[in-house]
Amino acid sequence: MRISRESGVPLALYRVDYPLKGTAASPEAQSRQYLRANAALLQLSPDLAGLQHVATVETPGGYHVRFRQQVQGYPVYQSTLVVSLDRRNQVVFVMNGFKPAARLPHTAPSLSRAEAAKIARRYLDVVSIPYFEQAETVIYCRRGVSRLTHRIAIGFVGQYGGNWEILVDAASGEVFRAEDKTCYHGGPQAPQENRSDGSAWVFDPDPLTRAGVFYGGDYADQDDADTGALTGQLITAVLPEITHDGGLYHLEGPYAKIFDWDIPL
Repeated sequence: MRISRESGVPLALYRVDYPLKGTAASPEAQSRQYLRANAALLQLSPDLAGLQHVATVETPGGYHVRFRQQVQGYPVYQSTLVVSLDRRNQVVFVMNGFKPAARLPHTAPSLSRAEAAKIARRYLDVVSIPYFEQAETVIYCRRGVSRLTHRIAIGFVGQYGGNWEILVDAASGEVFRAEDKTCYHGGPQAPQENRSDGSAWVFDPDPLTRAGVFYGGDYADQDDADTGALTGQLITAVLPEITHDGGLYHLEGPYAKIFDWDIPL
């Protein structure tokens, strides 16, 4: 289990193996059954109020059921909750972005989404026509403080071009967060003398695909412990030009960088 230091809410639950009742029920209904039974643990309301079903994705191994938190009709920023079910009617994994402290600070925004989009374009000095622009009003909650916010997603070409996410306070018009979501090739790299070839045991592409099995049994997370089934799927691979910095080798090179950028589907 992984827990938020800020809120104490469980962020990820591994190897849940929770048996579900009613095999004829839909994946959404089965997920809600689990969430109601574990509402206290996940800090949800007992009746799951404010939890909106967004999508159900079917995979060969089961289903991923995606929910999003809402407060008085407004979605909460980065509040996605995903329940993963296997084919044996068990919950096997949960990612929880629910924010129990989220509140609606204003009854209505004093700034429209169109006005917020103009503020975002001025902030980024957009002079060309954006090839993508989307706006939604959300509740942004951090460290127990909520603010009604216009989230502007905008893609454009120019000096600061990219695929940007701009958060504009819906009351004051302040831009309090701006992030380019683009993953760039050829960005800043370590000097050549700080890059080395290494080797490692890796899954290529992953143990389930390589073994041709579904998640579960021997092929499941064992609290980060090695198992014969999983280690049997490892191969040796060369890691070209990884970064050597401060006596440590980092899995960061000219072609790839590993970072956690979003909640799993």
